[in-house]
Amino acid sequence: MKIGLLDLVWSDWTDVDYNKVRWAAELGFHSLGAKLTVPARTITDEMAEHVRKTYAEQNMPIMQVWGPYPCIISPDESIRKAGVEGARDLVKMAVKLGIRESGVRPTSLNPRGDWFPHRDNYKPETEARLVKSLVEILQTAEDNDVDIVLETHITTTLNSAQGIRRVIERTSGESLDTFTKQRLFGPAGMTASAFRDDAGLAPLGEAVGYIVSPSFAYQPMSQHWDLQGDAGLHTNGLDLLGWAGHVASGTVGGQTLLDAQRQAGPQPVPASVAPAGTAYAAGLFVSPYRGEQLLWHTGVFSNFRAAIGILPSSHIAAALVCNTSLAVPDALLISTLDAWLGYKT
Repeated sequence: MKIGLLDLVWSDWTDVDYNKVRWAAELGFHSLGAKLTVPARTITDEMAEHVRKTYAEQNMPIMQVWGPYPCIISPDESIRKAGVEGARDLVKMAVKLGIRESGVRPTSLNPRGDWFPHRDNYKPETEARLVKSLVEILQTAEDNDVDIVLETHITTTLNSAQGIRRVIERTSGESLDTFTKQRLFGPAGMTASAFRDDAGLAPLGEAVGYIVSPSFAYQPMSQHWDLQGDAGLHTNGLDLLGWAGHVASGTVGGQTLLDAQRQAGPQPVPASVAPAGTAYAAGLFVSPYRGEQLLWHTGVFSNFRAAIGILPSSHIAAALVCNTSLAVPDALLISTLDAWLGYKT
């Protein structure tokens, strides 16, 4: 896991200097935020370059750029437009700093601040204004090749997984299912993988999860199919192997993602979580395995277990899925690789 420090820099950036960034680096932080207390358009090009160079000299990535702007869900169109322009200015500031991400906060109708609750934050017309603002901000982001990091909170319009998904789909014009099939699963050849749109219904052909009763008999367990995002992916072992092939080919994400998935972070993963010597990269654990680098991860939901392991240098991968909670996926993964390679375990 790579740990970053978010609020050390939260100012007009006149206090950003060698000592501040060095302090974060010496404590072992992998990245550092760059928050503003003033509108982004008030920052000169010279100041932006000073911040960029100060971080770069300490090899400290800028984790996030964010700053204040007026309410982007306001029913007052002049205020909403001003908020959109402020968020666009942050996108342009991200370009000046040489980073690919810019934070967007949904704001609140409460005049006390962005995270304070207001009953009208949850109205359909407020969500519609948020979607309108995001579409306008995203146009600037796309023009500048900057990704938008959307902040969420229970007190805002984005107060649930279902609401977040709905806003993303309304903003992009694509369902999560369509987007992932076109951008992820399709290019990787994962024909059996999907995020379902008709959440709540058991998918056709879906495996049944089992528990072990007090009398040591397997009993089927009712499943919840109304999950969004994390734990809501439906896949199988063959498709997981398809993703392993992507890790070798770079079909999805290109060389940048490949490098990130193999580059272990500076902080080791605790031994209680993974084998000794394990670190975390971009979505995968990186562990030593019989003189090689093993990229792996497990999945746990209800009574289902899954694991995938990839040995890039040997061009070998293993994937497993199981429909009982008794399975220990990481141990089974290692046993599978050992058996294939001829090692006794």
